[in-house]
Formats: sequence, structure tokens, C-alpha cells
Amino acid sequence: MKKEKNKKPFLQRIKEWVESILIALAIALVIRAFLIQPYRIPSGSMIPALQVGDQLFVAKYSYAITIPFTDKQLYRWARPKRGDIVVFRNPEDPDRGVCIRMISPVIWVGTLGRIDLNPHKDFIKRIIGVPGDEIMIKNRQVFINKKPIDESYKIHVNPQIYGISEMDNWPEPKVIPKGKYFVMGDNRDFSYDSRMWGYVPENLIVGKAMFIHWPPWRIRWLK
Repeated sequence: MKKEKNKKPFLQRIKEWVESILIALAIALVIRAFLIQPYRIPSGSMIPALQVGDQLFVAKYSYAITIPFTDKQLYRWARPKRGDIVVFRNPEDPDRGVCIRMISPVIWVGTLGRIDLNPHKDFIKRIIGVPGDEIMIKNRQVFINKKPIDESYKIHVNPQIYGISEMDNWPEPKVIPKGKYFVMGDNRDFSYDSRMWGYVPENLIVGKAMFIHWPPWRIRWLK
């Protein structure tokens, strides 16, 4: 009998620990599914705003509430704006890796963020044109509705392609369709973006990039 009494408190503690871990896991999964998603920058297409290896938080609630692992929006209260830095699913292959997207949050939470099975399926770019805009690019200058826009955030690192590259010299303007967005990387000469594969449908936008949290010397809010 004594032995049983001694075992009971220990088993009770184990049960409480397991319950606490499961509750914490559930809260973390809800936060990642509906509110905040961590993201690591895999390439230099957004230099200088974002460096390779920067880790940031993406606000999934910026524009709408979406049913996790689907494109169905429960409620929308805002639209992406020109200048927003957004994370979105690959428009060329939006359905790729559905199963990975479903189990990735569980693995990520269970390994305290050290393992992410889905680090490169999403893109991150800056919105340049919104639905209804007439967009034109001539000698690297972007024109929206026939007016040049100020892009203090962009850089060009390859002077040899000035005035030659087709992606930066369009023969005629284009009108952005309803429900779609034109996005580009800030590092214009090394960005795979809307100039190559076209527009981003609104339902593929995961959320707005908000805050760099790692490394420590890069901590900042994004504009």
C-alpha cells in the first residue's frame, strides 16, 4: 500500500506535465495557424530590406482570417497595399506540398522552431501594383497609372543590363486584373518575381511581414 501511495503523486505530476505540454502545443499551433508565422529568408532577392538568414514574423491576420491549410477566407477586413512586404505561396505551383503544409507547424512547434519542413515553398516580395493599376516598366523605372513611382528601397547591382533587359523594358503597359497583385524583389537584378511569372492571386497571400527578430543586431519593424 505504501508503494502505491508513493507512486500516485509521481504519476499525477507526469499527467500534469503532459497536460501542460499539450496545452502549450495547442496554443502555439493556433497562434501559428491564425496569427503569427515565423519565416526565414532563404535568398537575397529582398536585399537591402531583408538579408539572407533573417528570421521574421509574418502577421497572418493583416488582411483576413483564413481556414488553415486552405485558401478559403472566413472574413476579410483589409486589402494589401502598395509597398507592403508580403509572404505568399508560389503562384506557379500553389498546391504543391499540401501535406507538408499540414504537418509542418506540428513539427516546428515540437522541435521548438529548429525544424521547418516547409522553408522554401513560400515567396516574400514587395507589392508594387494593386488591382486596377496600369503598370509599366521602362529602363528600370516603374510607372503606375502613367506616373513614375519613388522606390527608395530598391537596388540594382548589375549595371550591364540597364536599358537591355526585357523584364525592365516593357513594350507596353499592363492593367493588373481584379483580385491580383504585381510584386517585385527590392534587389531587382536578382529577383524572380511578377516580371517573370505574372500576378499573385489575393488568396495566395499568407500575410504581411512585420518584424525581424533574429539576428539580434537586425531586430526591427519592417516598413
